[in-house]
Amino acid sequence: MFKRRCALVFILMIISLCGMADTTITKTFNTPDMSGWSDPVNAAVTTMTAGSVIPSDIPALAIPPDTAPGFNGTPFLCLGRPDGDNYGVGLAVYDAVAQGDIATTPTDCVVEADVFIIIVPTLRHQEGVGGRWTAANGNLPFELFYSENTPGQPNGYGTRGGGSTTAYGRFGGVTESSSRWVHMKIVLNGAMADIYVDRNMDGIYELSETGIALTATEGMPVLFSVINDPSNGNVGVPTQYSYFDNLILYVPSPLGISDWMLHS
Repeated sequence: MFKRRCALVFILMIISLCGMADTTITKTFNTPDMSGWSDPVNAAVTTMTAGSVIPSDIPALAIPPDTAPGFNGTPFLCLGRPDGDNYGVGLAVYDAVAQGDIATTPTDCVVEADVFIIIVPTLRHQEGVGGRWTAANGNLPFELFYSENTPGQPNGYGTRGGGSTTAYGRFGGVTESSSRWVHMKIVLNGAMADIYVDRNMDGIYELSETGIALTATEGMPVLFSVINDPSNGNVGVPTQYSYFDNLILYVPSPLGISDWMLHS
């Protein structure tokens, strides 16, 4: 009787815990509403505008985001530093806890977004997606990015921050020859991160790497950009911007209970 009672209690616990659904949040940037977004590191000078498909760059990019390969035809987020300071670094951090989207800042989650990779021969562009942002990490949460013209580094995809070893030129040094939209994804699980890139925006991740060691254990999702002029002391370029779309934050249910199985 005792064993059957314990088994019944255990089954009820599993049923109860399985009711805790996974949480997925998608930010489409189809309207100007930027509630919950901020740049806690680079102050109020960072520009974040959404709800438009009209690029803000002066001079205009040779391939603008609204006509580039992979563009989905919907409004996007424009991110930049109009003051030209701090090497042109800008963050867009989303506080999903304060917005009521999730209960607590997640340790394990998936962060992904559409990222416009910008190839401008005379400027440094570095755009990407990040996770586990905290005040302690500042401008260096764990990041997956594309880098172009970063002094002393190869062009291509890379990672840095979050306690990981900085590594430019990942994926065997794959590079993009012209500006285009790609989809970037980071899976954060315990002290590890897995990274993925869909270069053709077709739902297939052509590039992937698993098991990147981290020390950052929790934090918020972030989109970030670095735009500066390497030939002029790496000063930020106030009339050039980065573009993003469709941020997705996926937070699994506690302990991954939905994956458990009962055996008699």
